[in-house]
Amino acid sequence: MEQFNFQNLHCIFYDDNEILARRLTSQFDLSFNIKYEPKQHSFSCSFEYKTNCFRHETIEKLSRQYQLLTRQLFDNKPMYELSILLPEDIRIITDLSIADVQHQHQQQCIHYLFVDRCQEHPQKLCIVLDEQSLTYSEVLYYVQLLSVYLIKECYVQPQQIVCQCVDRSIEMCIGILSILTCAAVYCPLNQQYPQKRLLSVIHDMQTQHVLVHQLTKYKFDEINIQEIIYNLKHRCLLDNELELLSNVKLTADHIAYVLSTSGTTGQPKFVPICHRNFTSFIQSFSSNLQIFTSQDNVIQIAQCSFDVHFEEIVGALVVGSTLVMLHPSGHLDMSYLSSVIQMKQVAFIDTVPTMMMSLCDYMQETIQCERLKSLRCISVCGKYLNLFVV
Repeated sequence: MEQFNFQNLHCIFYDDNEILARRLTSQFDLSFNIKYEPKQHSFSCSFEYKTNCFRHETIEKLSRQYQLLTRQLFDNKPMYELSILLPEDIRIITDLSIADVQHQHQQQCIHYLFVDRCQEHPQKLCIVLDEQSLTYSEVLYYVQLLSVYLIKECYVQPQQIVCQCVDRSIEMCIGILSILTCAAVYCPLNQQYPQKRLLSVIHDMQTQHVLVHQLTKYKFDEINIQEIIYNLKHRCLLDNELELLSNVKLTADHIAYVLSTSGTTGQPKFVPICHRNFTSFIQSFSSNLQIFTSQDNVIQIAQCSFDVHFEEIVGALVVGSTLVMLHPSGHLDMSYLSSVIQMKQVAFIDTVPTMMMSLCDYMQETIQCERLKSLRCISVCGKYLNLFVV
């Protein structure tokens, strides 16, 4: 092995910018360089690009967008409020929105209000379930995808009743919004009901379609209906398919959903709720009373057989809140429920007195009352509320 000794070796320092200036050919089609200056406590950025791949105007716009985004990051804005829209882009969008024809009756339909929230905050978290989450724009995409499928493949017609038998999940929320978007009527089926009760509801509703999970499909194998399983991973939405949704005729006076009540006779009674009734209620609920607002995280507690579940899910989404879902039977596990309230910073909860009592008892026994500090409003209803619970 030979050993090399270097004597009288002089190193010449080259600045990065000088090296870039001497190089006549870009190494990559597009590269982005950041240089930190410790003495000045600043950093400088530069784009290097091939002129046969990018125009100078394109790179200039990219640099302006990056500068705009960087300034917003230092302003500590919420993630969903970050934007790369330049002033000229905002002017174009504003001009287009002014030119749009607004139909007043459409604004009273539930799914139109949801679309408005998606346009306002497309990157805001819409639905959260443990480690899973979807933004408003992502939920809208899947809602449109399933709605088009219901219309094209299942031939669902406006005001036709579509049932759903799905356990607590993100898909449950997407299914409800999809049924409303294709102008059909949503009817929930509680999978915990005996099969005889489920078949009775389907018979009374005269429905031909039921949205199911793989875990609930077996409940309907013996009856002549079309079972629709959530399996949209390999489908994509085409531009011409969106026209199907635009052409759906619906007014605020059409029925949005139907709920069954036990009644005094033991036979279920069905109550229809129209779009106008629900949107008027939820707008008063959020705007006038400030029960929950777009800034709040709302947790979903009620089973789908109770009217409150529609308020929790759809109400939160048309207001612009973040909806926090629980895994199946999670509402019965006080440790899990309280930890979700704390971790997801839930501000609004709607429950019954017995569950509220169980939750408070657990908090006292485990000395973890701080888990409920984020709650701003607690709604307790459905049964007699005694002084102890208060």
